[in-house]
Amino acid sequence: MRKNKGDGVSTGAERASNFELLRIVSMILVVVSHYFVHGFSNMTNDFTFCNVTINALKVGEIGVVSFVLISGYFMVDKKFDVLKLLRYSSQLWFYGVAILAFAVVMGFEYQKYFVKSLIPFYSLNWFAKAYLLLYLLAPLFNKIIHKLTQKRFWYGLLVFGFFWTILPIIDLYEHGNMRISVFYVYFLGAYIRLYGDSFCKSLKKLMAIGFFSYGTIVLSVVLFYHLGSQYPMFVGRENSLLALNSIFVIICGGVNFLVFRQSKIAYSGMVNMIAKTVFGIYLIHDNPLINGWLWHDVLHVREFYDSTWMVPYSFVCTAIIFIGCGLIEYMRKKYVEDPIFNRYGNYIVIAYSSLHLKENSLTKKSRYNKG
Repeated sequence: MRKNKGDGVSTGAERASNFELLRIVSMILVVVSHYFVHGFSNMTNDFTFCNVTINALKVGEIGVVSFVLISGYFMVDKKFDVLKLLRYSSQLWFYGVAILAFAVVMGFEYQKYFVKSLIPFYSLNWFAKAYLLLYLLAPLFNKIIHKLTQKRFWYGLLVFGFFWTILPIIDLYEHGNMRISVFYVYFLGAYIRLYGDSFCKSLKKLMAIGFFSYGTIVLSVVLFYHLGSQYPMFVGRENSLLALNSIFVIICGGVNFLVFRQSKIAYSGMVNMIAKTVFGIYLIHDNPLINGWLWHDVLHVREFYDSTWMVPYSFVCTAIIFIGCGLIEYMRKKYVEDPIFNRYGNYIVIAYSSLHLKENSLTKKSRYNKG
């Protein structure tokens, strides 16, 4: 059986909000993580309760896993959408140029990123570039996926997962190529879509697996801090199990996905509307031209280092960023993107379809002549 049913996906015009809510939760994890990653950068990294807390709450990669699983789950059966690609690339370009202009006006250092910010189909954010490449490669990935039997697909995921997510833990190293991790998670999402009926459906078991995996991550932070205080070879290893290719991060992100997949959340226009802004929130707040200014000069995060308010303030900052950046993205979509694509979208689709038909015709003629 290749297709799952009863997975909380609406078949009508209104899309159920369980996965849209997961997109929001995933981005909240990313923003909270950036609070600790960027807000307390260049601080002392001694073995203290404060530093253990900071590193244990760098949970952005868990949000990334859940976000990409959603993409693999929904895109595996979809055809390439040129309008979606253009909407996405125009979003990258818009914020690249707009934030560069803001940085110039504010007198920030911009020379390092000037040219890159002006390039279409490019972004200063690593995940935005990885996701763009994923979307371009998705048609090829989907062809490969649909040609595989369930058994070969599963064994392929296990073998690659062993070398990519388990060996790095044993050897205490990170691969560094996060794009490959994104691709691997996409394949996992596709597998769940096609064959996921056999996956754990007990919420209690899922929660237990999730807590165990995250608990292992927290314990590893403490352990590596302790070892680092005794042996130099372990210094800086405290985030080893929080890497995107960590099996425990993938399990945590997968548990989030499976829990929301089983959730019976009715359609909510507000949730779906907010979910449409989350990628814009990411592009704005994590642009390297302004993220230092945002965390240090606007939100003054460093003032809360080793404070009892350090963790509560992370939620305050996340709310501020979500509301502020979300409103900016909402206005961009409403007054820039939607008017342009509503007016010219059909022409773009027609032009793309005609080019695609010509390409197929030439390919068939070439094969016929060779024959």
